[in-house]
Amino acid sequence: FDEIDKLSKQDITEDELKKAKNIIERDTFYSRESVSNIASEIGYTATITNNTDYYKNYLENINKVTSADLKRVAKEYLNKDYAVISVILPSKEGKPQIEKQADRNYSAKTVSKANDTTKYVLENGATLIITKNTANDIIAMEMTSRGGNNLEKIPGIASVTAQTMLKGTQKYTNQELSLLLEENGIRLVPSARGDSFSIVTKFTKNEKALALDTFEQVANKAVLDTFEIERVKADKMHSIKNIKNTPDSLAFDEFRTALWEGTPYGNTGKVLEKTIPSIQREDVVNFYNNLFPAENTVISINGNVDEQEFINYFSKLLKNSNKAKINPADYKTKYKTLQKNKITKINKDSQATWILIGWLTDGVTNEKD
Repeated sequence: FDEIDKLSKQDITEDELKKAKNIIERDTFYSRESVSNIASEIGYTATITNNTDYYKNYLENINKVTSADLKRVAKEYLNKDYAVISVILPSKEGKPQIEKQADRNYSAKTVSKANDTTKYVLENGATLIITKNTANDIIAMEMTSRGGNNLEKIPGIASVTAQTMLKGTQKYTNQELSLLLEENGIRLVPSARGDSFSIVTKFTKNEKALALDTFEQVANKAVLDTFEIERVKADKMHSIKNIKNTPDSLAFDEFRTALWEGTPYGNTGKVLEKTIPSIQREDVVNFYNNLFPAENTVISINGNVDEQEFINYFSKLLKNSNKAKINPADYKTKYKTLQKNKITKINKDSQATWILIGWLTDGVTNEKD
């Protein structure tokens, strides 16, 4: 409350003001990347303000805000008598130091080039695809490893691993990592799919060093604490329970189970509610340690980047395990064509009826690239 009181009595420094404006600007750029978000935002502001000027002039007006404006607003609204307080404290203090990346320039073989996109194979065997984009300062990056849920020993390990990876690393505690990502506008999302496992990140050029550091920590140095794993498992069990209470979600879950039974695509809530409780930390650690072998990893980057810098970064980040390259077609034997029609019916106390109809196909495994 002493610090809040200062806001209404003292001038905010230009550095603090600029930092706040930069965060808002980044978030606005991200939110206005998709046409659906743009439409939603324009519709909302038109409804509230009766015109679209607020939307059009938003960033311009943000940049006009002064220290005096903040002092006035703080005095008017930040009254401690009306406050609701939630406090999370870090277990240790101090700003983490960003590690130096590659010490030498690594080589990469150019496989193909089309327009602004170049495909490389790195020394370690990883595939790197870089699309140069000078339209803005946003860099989007996805690192994907082949295999995904196909490599699980227990259904659900991959998704539990993906969620636990963000719960603390060797350098950052759970709270520190969450705060760093939020304060610097860095988006970092690990996710598991039927045939692949990915980490997607998005950041601005100014935050590149920190973004790459946190990316490395999550990809290679996650702690995977037992307590956090159990919390993630509990969250997933709760989500499964919610699906059962939502007719459309339940219908789609049952549909997938019927269509993809016996495959990772059929590992719906009906399967996972039986398997997730049995997952142990050892299962998660073993799965994590076998993620992203260089020879089975593809990285795609879109942005105004220095190719050599990212060739160096991923040449150092990924190790070649000398394992055979995973081919998605190797798993096709799991996905057998249905021999006859299946009909699954669910009786649910609902005013709505949901009907899903689908056919099993070979999918992308028949395509060349």
